[in-house]
Amino acid sequence: MVNASGKRSGNRRGPRGGKRRVPSPSRQRYDAKNPVVSIRLTSDLRAALDDLRAKGDVSIADILRAGLGLMSPPIEEAYNNGVGFALAEVYLRVCYDCEGEVMAFFREQQEA
Repeated sequence: MVNASGKRSGNRRGPRGGKRRVPSPSRQRYDAKNPVVSIRLTSDLRAALDDLRAKGDVSIADILRAGLGLMSPPIEEAYNNGVGFALAEVYLRVCYDCEGEVMAFFREQQEA
């Protein structure tokens, strides 16, 4: 059926075109458990990544896991050093009554 302007009156569509289909519940669960990560690479880095994947028969996810394992200890150590340095500065500047609280906070950070 056509309305006065010559356009169909039924099945109106949004500005993006057709109707959007809602994903099934199983697809929603899968997407929630496996989020997508998108990155841009230089052509040199992409070539090196493809070469590594071909030689070792590993996935990009495996390469990412290995990188996280290699980077986690230095980053954690740098964080702990920064917290320790900051607390040492605070300890020198607080009053005598507050030194115990600063030390308790420092011990709590070391245990975590």
